[in-house]
Amino acid sequence: KILNVEGRDPFKFFSDSSKLFVFTSIGIWVYDVQTGKELRLVTKHTENGDDYVILSPDAQTFADIHNSADGNKIELWNIQTGEIDTTFDNGNAKVNSVAYKLADKELVSGDSDGVIRLWNIDTGENRVFQSINRSVRSVACSPNGETILGMCEDNIWIWNASDGKIKTLLDNTQGIYRINFTPDSKLIIGETQTEIGILDAESGDIKIDLEYPDLVKQFALSHDMQSIAFAERDSKSVRILDIRTGELKKTFTGDFRAIRIESIAFSLDGQTIAAASYGEIWLWDIDSGRNTVILKGPGLFYHLMFSPDGRTLVAYNYPSRQEVGIYLWNIDNTEHQKSTVRHIIKGHKLDVNSVAFSPDGKSIAVGHRLKNIRLWDSSTGKLKRVFKGHPKPLWLQSIAFSPNGKTLASLSTSILIEHLYIYGMLRQVNI
Repeated sequence: KILNVEGRDPFKFFSDSSKLFVFTSIGIWVYDVQTGKELRLVTKHTENGDDYVILSPDAQTFADIHNSADGNKIELWNIQTGEIDTTFDNGNAKVNSVAYKLADKELVSGDSDGVIRLWNIDTGENRVFQSINRSVRSVACSPNGETILGMCEDNIWIWNASDGKIKTLLDNTQGIYRINFTPDSKLIIGETQTEIGILDAESGDIKIDLEYPDLVKQFALSHDMQSIAFAERDSKSVRILDIRTGELKKTFTGDFRAIRIESIAFSLDGQTIAAASYGEIWLWDIDSGRNTVILKGPGLFYHLMFSPDGRTLVAYNYPSRQEVGIYLWNIDNTEHQKSTVRHIIKGHKLDVNSVAFSPDGKSIAVGHRLKNIRLWDSSTGKLKRVFKGHPKPLWLQSIAFSPNGKTLASLSTSILIEHLYIYGMLRQVNI
């Protein structure tokens, strides 16, 4: 199952556009962008059952929060080896949020005791940056490392990272569920269910406030940080506003088959804007306003993203209720009509509801709610075996390996009856 974690896209390109990272319920998949082939599947961090994963800006490590009765920790994992590099012990306070401060090789964390800490990535040592005596719901660090932000239920603090001096305190911020810095570190974007606010990162002054009750949550910022594009619900138009004045700059309208635009993205050079809907993605030339090409495919398209070099466009779609496909298009920047589908990554499902690791860690069993169980090689991400036998009216609820790893048990239930199926793995697959 593809994950949508607060403040993060479900996938991310490597800086040189060579790799694509996809965040799912069974781990982090790494794909070759040119071929679409799986390079690796990082899985061990999912053994604790947490879905909170933050990939570092350089895509070399990722941070995973592990809160339990045994302690509250932040684990720093190596994306290449799939092993833990460093463990940060937060004592009795539950860790709620983590952010990278990569320039100083530090992590920023916020916990349930209201303490914001800075952790040395190499040594695991920490120091208290701020204590606000209220549970910290979210933390963020500007890409340039100069500003740290902390958010609780109804306030947002913005501090100077070097000396901890407060820059500004924003009151009455209830309802904000996601907040991020822009890539140039100059602006802060806050989102509620019905509003998008863009603020100056130094003063906290509001630059633009989009108050549209029917605003679709997806929006896009141009890479030069001069424009924001958005679409209203039940609209076939994309509007571009000046990010500092709020003035309307341009409107792009397409004859979409569906009446709702689901996702928007700017190209890196700022010359193209893409908008996705049901079965199609429209590309417009921003200067002329001309529609240059319509990319087609089955189902709804979501989360458009251009690669850093602008030659690849990625999106995931739902061709059916039980399937997710990740599309990669070759984008011809000189003539969009020549753009073609490069690869379709398949195998990520919506109905995954149970995962189990074999005792030796070499296999992952994934249960699909109304279908079957798939056994994957945890090192290569290759499918090893499919186990069938659950009647369709029943819902598979859980799966478990025996201690010796030779038997896999699964439980399926309905309102009236429960069935327990036992698969002799030694007879069906070589482990």
